Amino acid sequence: MPADLCESRERGGDGALLDSTKLETVSLAHLALTNPRGLAGLEPLFERTHGGGARNPGWLPIKLKRECVDLNASCVVRAPSAGDRDPTWLGFALVGTPPSLAPCARMSGMGVVPRYRGRGLARRMLAHIQGALPSTHDKLRCLSEPRNRSMYAHLGFQESHHIATLLHFGAGSNTALADPLDARPGRGEIIAQWLDETWVHSPVESKRLWETEDGRAYLTREGCSLLVHRFELADTSEIERGALILDQLRASVERDTPVLVYGWPDDPDALRSVERRGWQVAQRACVMVRGY
Repeated sequence: MPADLCESRERGGDGALLDSTKLETVSLAHLALTNPRGLAGLEPLFERTHGGGARNPGWLPIKLKRECVDLNASCVVRAPSAGDRDPTWLGFALVGTPPSLAPCARMSGMGVVPRYRGRGLARRMLAHIQGALPSTHDKLRCLSEPRNRSMYAHLGFQESHHIATLLHFGAGSNTALADPLDARPGRGEIIAQWLDETWVHSPVESKRLWETEDGRAYLTREGCSLLVHRFELADTSEIERGALILDQLRASVERDTPVLVYGWPDDPDALRSVERRGWQVAQRACVMVRGY
């Protein structure tokens, strides 16, 4: 067998050969209409690519709504199976088109089953995305872990900026957080933020608000943790001041409750200000952008 043909074939879980030239790239919109399980099949695929982990029931529909996932631009790669068996799903790409980022779309998750990595499936999915993005969007943004930056660079992405997710624990005796319906209009300097849409589309019962005269945090309960979607300072952009206000937030959260702050600037000065107060970097990411 020629070497190039050997490289295009892999064995599936049942020992059958998979020919990469026959793989299908299917939009989630088509999948939702034609697959008996609809989009539910993405949940086990996500676990195969990202690991099991503890996730709340119904997490997938919430994720799709929160991150404004475009079902036409998003896709799965699958290998047709013999007979009446379901196709073998090998990878997926979720693409969001939140209005707050336009004209930039956002990768909301991409994964390939470990045994099929390095076979060009990510490039195949990016080609689908390029042809399916709405005309209002001409860029694609993704978050890359430090170890994956070279992979995304190889796929045509360029570095934009770096962010970190902070972790600390509540230090109060009970949870003293307000109902977000009582929130006044936002003001001041945004220090850390996920997306406007993730907050808006989060389940109402999970939302919490904390504020003082100096700052404000928009939070949701994620399992046993509290996640800060957006952190504002009222009238100053000094990072050191922001670190002090985060300590006040911790004092309003029940002791030992994990508190995560998403989107903190990943630069030495910004990190020093919070690390001195016991905050840890739970995750680092590089924001990378590709134009079309």
